[in-house]
Amino acid sequence: MQERSLPPSLPELRDLHAQSKAFKTHEMPPKQQEMGRLLRLYQDLERSHHDLGKMDLPPELHISLLDRNWGIMMKTYQERHQQIEDELSRMERLQRLADKIQRDIRATDRRLNDVQQTIRDEAKRLPKMKPKDAKMHVEKIDLELAQIEETIKGLFSDVNSLQEGRHPQAPELP
Repeated sequence: MQERSLPPSLPELRDLHAQSKAFKTHEMPPKQQEMGRLLRLYQDLERSHHDLGKMDLPPELHISLLDRNWGIMMKTYQERHQQIEDELSRMERLQRLADKIQRDIRATDRRLNDVQQTIRDEAKRLPKMKPKDAKMHVEKIDLELAQIEETIKGLFSDVNSLQEGRHPQAPELP
């Protein structure tokens, strides 16, 4: 539990989170029961030795030290589990952003291909068009390109967020 570094990938982090939850649900209850049993034994021992006089136990065997160490262990576990959950939440948020970027890149590529095809088609028809119609088609294409440019600016901002968040896929994205 003293290990503070976290795995860099989302699958490994999910595994660590599952292990942390398993510790709490499967390993901790028997240990708590054992702690209760030790407390009862200690109290019984204390009562029986009280009749005989002072009980001389080494300090490391006193129940208060065991209880204090249990509390330290629980606090450490809770801090570690919270750290894992916070990092998992951050990584899942970044993964959703990476997935969105991938979808937006594909959609933007399709839009650019459509604009490119429209330009080819309009270029073929241009000699037969009136100047007013040609201008209208050019303005329509220009508007579509301006919208695509805004999408690309947003993509750069999203990729920058991934890079700042140290997401593993950030270097692969443009």
